[in-house]
Amino acid sequence: MPNPILVVEDDPDLRYLYTTALTQSNYDVIQARNSGEAINLLQSEDAPALIVMDISMPDAPGTKAIDFVRSEERLMNIPIIVITANEHYEERLTPIVERFFLKPVAISEIIRAVKELIP
Repeated sequence: MPNPILVVEDDPDLRYLYTTALTQSNYDVIQARNSGEAINLLQSEDAPALIVMDISMPDAPGTKAIDFVRSEERLMNIPIIVITANEHYEERLTPIVERFFLKPVAISEIIRAVKELIP
């Protein structure tokens, strides 16, 4: 089984939804409530198989965590799926993330993208 998927989402309901859907699809999941928590996990844990993350968070934008991942040699190839309500990030992030979804997005679309990126 691949390493777990890291879900980074400050909204507890969405974090629960993503985690539950991924778990029911037979993926192991670790969670972070914000960018800082995600960066701490990424520094101290084995690299996740994939990252699902929001961009707008209270401590720092998710772009900070994405920039961290893309700058670290052991992490730079991790697929990232962004789920956000802020369409103005799309142009900046599309070249550096594997999938970009605008909220609301069907959970089936997220699961499909995960299965394509880590079969």
